[in-house]
Amino acid sequence: APFSGFSYLCSLADALQTLNRFRVRIKNGGILILDTPYSKIIKQKKTETEKVKRGTMTYEVVHEYYTDKNNDFIFIKCKHKRSINGTEFPVIKDKRFVKLRMYMPDTITALLEKSKFKPIAFYGSYDKKRFSKSSPRLITVAQAM
Repeated sequence: APFSGFSYLCSLADALQTLNRFRVRIKNGGILILDTPYSKIIKQKKTETEKVKRGTMTYEVVHEYYTDKNNDFIFIKCKHKRSINGTEFPVIKDKRFVKLRMYMPDTITALLEKSKFKPIAFYGSYDKKRFSKSSPRLITVAQAM
């Protein structure tokens, strides 16, 4: 399974330390997969709603997010709504924005190489579409050297 918590490591030193710890545990030739959010520059707050219906339950998540002026970090706040058979449950809201680092391929490549990993591929989604500036994710596949 890909490691998707990598973007919570906001300092590059913490990211490098984490990769070094992975390297100790992954044998030569082993594979590491990192999953990080990616977004083109957002100049203002943006809101997206995702609705999932399973049987009698409806689950709705509202994401509010923006990036910093350098586009290094993305700030996300979520609101969760649930209903079952039409009965609505209390809304769960994040009280503040969560800060995530947006990694670029060149930054991840440098960190991986310092940790003795070799980047193999960069994807923009789990269906193996090539990574581009309009991709919603940066999925990095690397091999331990």
